[in-house]
Amino acid sequence: MQAGKQFGTMIGVVIDRRDPQNLGRVRVRYPTLGIESGWARVLVPYGGASGADQQGAPGGADGGAPRGRRGGARAAVGGSAHGFKAIPEEGDEVIVGFIEGDPKLPLILGSTYSERNPPPMRRDIDVRVLQSPGGHRITLADTPPGGKITLESGDVRLGGANALQPAVLGNALNRLLTQLLNQLALHTHGSAAGPTSPPVNAVAFTGQISGLASLLSQIVKIER
Repeated sequence: MQAGKQFGTMIGVVIDRRDPQNLGRVRVRYPTLGIESGWARVLVPYGGASGADQQGAPGGADGGAPRGRRGGARAAVGGSAHGFKAIPEEGDEVIVGFIEGDPKLPLILGSTYSERNPPPMRRDIDVRVLQSPGGHRITLADTPPGGKITLESGDVRLGGANALQPAVLGNALNRLLTQLLNQLALHTHGSAAGPTSPPVNAVAFTGQISGLASLLSQIVKIER
């Protein structure tokens, strides 16, 4: 890229996302120029590193790690990183800007769709989608009557990596408990004189059946 300030934007195609410093950076190729960038930081809606030293220049000479007041790479101390993470995939078309107009400090401003790379669920304009290349998808649909949020994945865990307890299927559990309560209400015991009569409090068992439906959520649904 020619020397001097670059205040415009350019189209780039991601060619490498394996950042050696694990800072979420990518390298791109500029199709119109036929050249490649250094490591470019990626703009995100929200993010940062917790640390005592948050001063200094916006980036290193290769578009890399921010520099501290003493010239070294700024390290995160006193806390873990936080924010939003979605590193563009290799082959993605992106819009590239330049921090303070410096061509050595490229910044990925966002991604664009095209005929070659269409958006997920492209024909449904009333949905908002977050979908990974592996097919994990969160869908927010505003379609009538009330809309819905759908989470689709082959393995859904709520509560972190230690979430190991399986979810209960409400309708199936409802049917099972209904059968169990009916059987308790009708059960008898064998004796020398023959079977006994059903329990005198049988109505107490069957009376519980009507309350089972109240345990089922009318909002949250899971797949069998």
